[in-house]
Order: sequence, then structure tokens, then C-alpha cells
Amino acid sequence: MSYTVEDFVSLNERNVVYETQRDDKHLVLQIYLTNFEHNIQYDTRNESAAPVYVYERAGEPIAWYNSDDMIGYIKV
Repeated sequence: MSYTVEDFVSLNERNVVYETQRDDKHLVLQIYLTNFEHNIQYDTRNESAAPVYVYERAGEPIAWYNSDDMIGYIKV
């Protein structure tokens, strides 16, 4: 199955939201990205639309994450 990043993100509403009140946002962004990735089993991270990443397993999109806005979607 072929997909476009834009369609996958727009058709799958966010179900993960991180918030921070800290000043060291760069560090927090990296921590949240790592935490997000530990919650899914994927074999490929599509970075073609960075800062939005689409995670794939066996060629199928299963999650997306916007590292600037700290929001994402994980297929449940």
C-alpha cells in the first residue's frame, strides 16, 4: 500500500500530546521524541516531511509525530 505523508497525517487525528513549561525546550523535545518512539514498534522512520516523522512497520504507516508541536498519532 502506498501512502502520502500529508494524507496519513491529515486523516489520522492526534492522540498523543506532550506539554512543557520548561525553558530548555530543545532537551524536552528530544526526550519526548525518544519517549514517543519507545511506545511503538517500527522498522522505518520516514523523515521526508520533517519535523513530521511517519513511522512504518512492514511498509505500512503506523504512527506520526510532529517534533515541533510535540503531538502525534499512534495506531491503536
